[in-house]
Amino acid sequence: MRETALAMPRSDPRPVSAHDVARELRRRVPDAGLAQVHKWSYYAQAWHLILTGRPLFYEQIEAYAHGPVVAPLWRAEHYGSSPPPRQPLDDTGRLVLDLVLETYGSWPAWKLKQQTHREGPWRDIKEYDGPGEPSPVITHENLVEWFESTGEAEQVRARAFAREDKDPDHAQRVDELRSSGPYGPQGRPIDRNVLAALAQATSGDHVNESRP
Repeated sequence: MRETALAMPRSDPRPVSAHDVARELRRRVPDAGLAQVHKWSYYAQAWHLILTGRPLFYEQIEAYAHGPVVAPLWRAEHYGSSPPPRQPLDDTGRLVLDLVLETYGSWPAWKLKQQTHREGPWRDIKEYDGPGEPSPVITHENLVEWFESTGEAEQVRARAFAREDKDPDHAQRVDELRSSGPYGPQGRPIDRNVLAALAQATSGDHVNESRP
């Protein structure tokens, strides 16, 4: 996948652990339930891939019967074996969690479950076998292809660029992105709604929607 987020900071290119992502989510939302943390982590992984071409965390997401789950995190939560903190999230990781919680932070677990069940990454490979069988892995390609195909990737980028207005090189980098045409897997043209959103982001305005 071509990297699409020249405006995103890159203080540390290494993925963190899903355990570190979960700790940060719980720091921000202390009363978050297990299901919420897993579903927020699913969106954070997808949106980080969309923005940078890199995963946020290195553990795999699996398609459990009840939705997307980070399997090592689930086992640690249920068997009390969570490792110590590995490394803090970088600026881009924190920005991604900002965007995810702005969108889904108020959603209860049942609503998050319903939403992820409607989406292709889980719906198309969901687990049918018993609990003793391995669960299918939701790959990075699954995530990127789905969110690109729905148009949500474009909205996430527009919102992220708008949040970068404190970066002195922000406007120049948005112009570079706009001229490079990297928004689809094959570099498809950006539609006029996304261009308008990027123009709004360049001026420092916040963008909540890039489609009519």
